[in-house]
Amino acid sequence: EEQQRREKEEKRRKDLELEKELALRPIRGNPLGLDRRWRRYWWFRSARERLHVLDDATGIWHTMDSKEEVDAVAEVLNVKGLREKPLKESFERHYAKLCAAFKRGKLMAKEPSKARQLPRRGEVEGDEAATQAEQAEAETVKAT
Repeated sequence: EEQQRREKEEKRRKDLELEKELALRPIRGNPLGLDRRWRRYWWFRSARERLHVLDDATGIWHTMDSKEEVDAVAEVLNVKGLREKPLKESFERHYAKLCAAFKRGKLMAKEPSKARQLPRRGEVEGDEAATQAEQAEAETVKAT
């Protein structure tokens, strides 16, 4: 029992060391996935405390830095969708690490995040409403 505890602690220590070492090295990664609006979700090793979202249509980057934001997006992903199913699976696969990184980031942050939540399903209906929501997001990002 004591031996297993020590082995787990050693493994955690080595994992943290490896994560720190990888964070120092620039590594090109792949996005976690895409949503129905072709937004790409990235989790960069050099910025682990945030999830980055690139809206290719506008070229605007959004950030998420809380468990609640990831939960809100994951909740509205369509698991039958060709793009959103792999994204949801990716969120589930990395969920514990994302939450731990967000928590570490909040402990180290000196000012609150200016991250914005993406629109939920049902909040944006039709192209006109989607355009209005995207314009509002763009204005908010420009203001920050």
